[in-house]
Amino acid sequence: MKNSRDLLLALFVSTISAALAIPTASLGAHALPSRDFEAIGASSVGVNIQISGGTVFGTSSELVYTGASGGGTRNLSELLWDIEGVYTIGGVVSVNAPQLHNSRINFGLWIPVTEGKGTMTDYDWMVERDDWTDRSVGENNIKSGYMIDVNVALPLYETGGLSCSWLLGFKYDFWDFSDLGGSYVYSTAPTATGSAGFRDNIGTFPNQPGITYEQTFVIPYVGAMLEGSAGPVQLTGYFMFSSLTTASDKDHHIARGLHFEEEFEGGTY
Repeated sequence: MKNSRDLLLALFVSTISAALAIPTASLGAHALPSRDFEAIGASSVGVNIQISGGTVFGTSSELVYTGASGGGTRNLSELLWDIEGVYTIGGVVSVNAPQLHNSRINFGLWIPVTEGKGTMTDYDWMVERDDWTDRSVGENNIKSGYMIDVNVALPLYETGGLSCSWLLGFKYDFWDFSDLGGSYVYSTAPTATGSAGFRDNIGTFPNQPGITYEQTFVIPYVGAMLEGSAGPVQLTGYFMFSSLTTASDKDHHIARGLHFEEEFEGGTY
């Protein structure tokens, strides 16, 4: 039986740095340079380094479907990872290249420095019915992760304190989750409609990992960036788009010895 799986990620970063910062989505945590550069040597190549920290919060979801007896699809599994309190640190290195039409080459990297906290909820449908048959809930944390963004900003126009640039870039985001302990409600002999053997096994897990889960996003993108300044205040706005997003996931249900690996192509960002 062939399963179809949807992969969703909604993690958010609130960045703190020397410049004014606006909260952005983690998949939208981009290497956006400052307009101020320091020239190096006679080449007048400008280099700017920004260090930033922030927090990550949100929800990651994996939805699994399978074929239904009457045609179409039905729910098979739903995995929800709730994340909060993950602190990150990173920065952006930008190089201004006058020889390349005054373009800017930017590299950004952000990594978590805490595991954070949250919950992992796993719903399973062991038979074809609307209500889930099995559910487990455990403590959730991030084992590791990083967000990388490399892009080139090509100037379009500049007037006064306002400038606009085209963006051509590449993002790579990776997150590794794990749950610990928790409780479960299982069905020992579920049927499509009956209540016997339905959600009749209730208990708790030992305080050890039960499920590990990884998500990876690869995003080549194009976009535009608008920058403006008024005295000491600098504002940056940007728009990015990609129809070539690829994603992959791996999850290991340790207690049941189950492994899943999937890849997705052609997503929109």
